[in-house]
Amino acid sequence: SQFYISTMVVSPSNMYRRERAPLLKAAAAVCACAAAMCLLQEFDERDFPSLWRMLQLNDEGNQYHVFYNLFVALPDDIPRVKGIVLEQFEQVANVMNKADFESANVHITNIGFPLDVSTDPELASLLPSNVHVTTEYLANGNEKQTLIKLWDHCKAHPGEGSIVTYLHSKGSFHANPGNELLRSFLTRGATSEECLGAVLNNVGDTCDVCSSRFSPVPHPHTSGNMWTARCSHVSRLPDPRIFEDEMNKFNDAQQGGNYGLARNGAGRYAYEHWVHCHPSVKPCDVYAHPTFVFGYPKPGQVPSKDDPFLMDLQPAPRFPYETYATERGFVEYLRSASLQLGLRLGEYKQIYGEIPPDEWYGWAFHGQPKLKR
Repeated sequence: SQFYISTMVVSPSNMYRRERAPLLKAAAAVCACAAAMCLLQEFDERDFPSLWRMLQLNDEGNQYHVFYNLFVALPDDIPRVKGIVLEQFEQVANVMNKADFESANVHITNIGFPLDVSTDPELASLLPSNVHVTTEYLANGNEKQTLIKLWDHCKAHPGEGSIVTYLHSKGSFHANPGNELLRSFLTRGATSEECLGAVLNNVGDTCDVCSSRFSPVPHPHTSGNMWTARCSHVSRLPDPRIFEDEMNKFNDAQQGGNYGLARNGAGRYAYEHWVHCHPSVKPCDVYAHPTFVFGYPKPGQVPSKDDPFLMDLQPAPRFPYETYATERGFVEYLRSASLQLGLRLGEYKQIYGEIPPDEWYGWAFHGQPKLKR
């Protein structure tokens, strides 16, 4: 019989299309060898990482799930917040209309005052007809509740064709130009064809999490916390139900106090740190300019919602350590790359009981020669 291998063709125009090509004899031999190793119970993902990723592909096809954290403080805020939702879901609709997913779903966690956008005709007119939208209402809560749902989904669907996007209604509570600028910047990157194509590229193995800007300091994160990720990566992360407590324990062990919360990714920074907290994470981002590295961008540092956003997908961090170390408020602390490295290694040891692999971005970023590890 003839063997076939399914590969992803990744480009802005056809990144979701699967093409089947005859398997070369050499690849067939590798597959046969891997099958024999499986029978002998000696096969390990470290032997053939790319092959292992392909074997993990399940029969469910490409699945895309958007998890949206929606906060409404007061009834008077509904018209303004609805505008935020429609602004963000216009970006979601743009990529969904170009995609060929086996299934696409939007999961909305509505916290505070009820706003059921799942039945809104304007939203329904934006999204493709086969996209299923559900809303759960919670009187109290925060983004932890939405990330729990996202994590539970990925634990149940860890296949390489399963990807998730996390968004939230930034600015729904505090309406100001800074929140509006950051919200637009993050949403456009997380829902871009470049980000979705990167995390769906099963063979490339170069990007687990994609956002507009990944920042490795003061802790690995995306400022504002919106991104697209592989479920195979998310399923390796700690349970969000306990993650903040674990990071607070780490901060206490470092005697960080309130000042240490930001540099360690603890307290209110924990869920911004969560998706990038694994020692094997492979981040990428799409913003080419060093004008904004973390925090809140100023006007002109990132494109506004009316400006063109030229996506430049690259592995991250894309700049040298010195570029990030000049950010306001952290200059003295960030001058020590060795201190930063020590904090990350300490965190990985406490949370995961391991050190990062040789290909971890942090070795080169923190100036640590391989021979001294």
